[in-house]
Amino acid sequence: MFKRDKYHGSKHGNGPAGAHRHGGGCTCPKAVMEPHPESRSKSATVSPMPAFPLILAQEGERVKICGLRGKGALKERLLSMGIKLGDEIRVIRKQHRGAVLIEAQGVRYTLGGGMPGKINVTGVK
Repeated sequence: MFKRDKYHGSKHGNGPAGAHRHGGGCTCPKAVMEPHPESRSKSATVSPMPAFPLILAQEGERVKICGLRGKGALKERLLSMGIKLGDEIRVIRKQHRGAVLIEAQGVRYTLGGGMPGKINVTGVK
C-alpha cells in the first residue's frame, strides 16, 4: 500500500512515503532534518546527545557546533570570525530578544539577527 502526503509519492505510485531520494530541490522535512543515508560513513556513530539550536543553550553551557541551517552567508560570517563546524563554544550570556554572547578559542563574539537559531549544536560533557 502506498502512502501519500504532500511531500512523497503520487497518485501514479512513485513509491511509499519517504522512499524517494533526498537531494536536489527536495523540501520535505526529512530532507531538511536528516542527511541522505548514503552520505553517512559506515563507521559513523550516532551522537548520544541530540542536536538543538544554539539559542536554546543555557548560559555557561559548553556546546559543539554540529550543523548550520540557512544559506552560505551564515557560514561565511562564522568563518570570518574563525568559527567552524566542530568547534566548541561556551555560551556567556543570552538576551531575551535572541542575541547570544559566546566565547570561542578565548575570544568573545555576539551573535544576533537570528544567527543563534540557525546554528545547531550538541552538548559537551
